[in-house]
Amino acid sequence: MEYVDNKLRSMFRTSIIVSLVLILVGIFLIIYPETTLSFLSYGSGIILLITGLIPTINFFINKENQKYLDISFIFGIIFIIVGIVIIINPKIVASIVPLLIGIWMIINGVIKLYYSILINKTIKSISSIIISLLILVCGLLLVLNPFGGAVTLTIIIGIFLVVYSLLDLAECIIIYVSNKKSKKEDTVKEAKYIEKE
Repeated sequence: MEYVDNKLRSMFRTSIIVSLVLILVGIFLIIYPETTLSFLSYGSGIILLITGLIPTINFFINKENQKYLDISFIFGIIFIIVGIVIIINPKIVASIVPLLIGIWMIINGVIKLYYSILINKTIKSISSIIISLLILVCGLLLVLNPFGGAVTLTIIIGIFLVVYSLLDLAECIIIYVSNKKSKKEDTVKEAKYIEKE
């Protein structure tokens, strides 16, 4: 039980920090969808381009010492191509980002669902299980992506991030409080048992 308590405490702290950051990111995505989309697209494109240029330049500088075709040179060329493609066509990022966020939400939802079921065995609190399932639904919707248009999708991601963060915060509080209540009840039962003896 101590292992579960430590895991819950760690999850509680991490979830609060991540959720607060994601709420701010979500609000920014809702208010400035086009700016955010451009920033994400060009930013990731430039990062990939630079990441690819460094090993490529190093390969040509040290070409005389290279006996074989270096793997970092091959990856460098791939990063350069992908970076240029993203800069030319920024809508590609708009299609990848929701998929990644969706997968992350699904994984997070499954972990939360596991702990919710674990806590539910001692304290009957169905609300945390419902919230976990809602997080999973949010993740699945982003992965399946039934929304059209890059800007619309950016706003939807922002809304989903805010909703997810609020659900995550609510669930963490429910699980944390339920666990503390369960521990308190166990302590009381133990004390009563000792008194009887």
